[in-house]
Amino acid sequence: MSGRGLRGLDMGPEAPRVVRAVVETPAGTTAAWKYDEAAGRFVYAGEYELPVPAHYGWVCGTWNPADGDETDVFIVDPAPRHTGEVLWARPVALLRKADGDHKVLAIVHQEACPVSGVKLSPVKRAIEAAFHARGAVLAGWGGRREAEAFLRETAARRSAANLPQGR
Repeated sequence: MSGRGLRGLDMGPEAPRVVRAVVETPAGTTAAWKYDEAAGRFVYAGEYELPVPAHYGWVCGTWNPADGDETDVFIVDPAPRHTGEVLWARPVALLRKADGDHKVLAIVHQEACPVSGVKLSPVKRAIEAAFHARGAVLAGWGGRREAEAFLRETAARRSAANLPQGR
């Protein structure tokens, strides 16, 4: 799976209210995919114990020093997606982890197919279960404003570290 062209992408003109995100692992799958920057493509990285409850990937133009990578995001979207697909997403919550590797929860942002009335509680519980299965220590959920603040912070860290855009 090719990832050429992903470098240089930023969060987008409406960030942090609406952000550009890249799907690594589509919802409902257990196959883990990771972007290999040197090769410029996605590579198979093993299997998750549980199916991913929402599309999992990263927010472009950010950098989280807790794991040395872009900020991770779960994107709730009823449409099937594929690895490497770039989506616009609206952050709605932030899963705080004790190690600082926080995860953003977002809803796909599509004018033609608005996602309204989505019940996030089941998705949150499934995400928590996946991290608990791996032994992660969670510190609770923050709301939209906390997620947006975290994205602003991680975008500023990317700029301050003088890192190139993109994963």
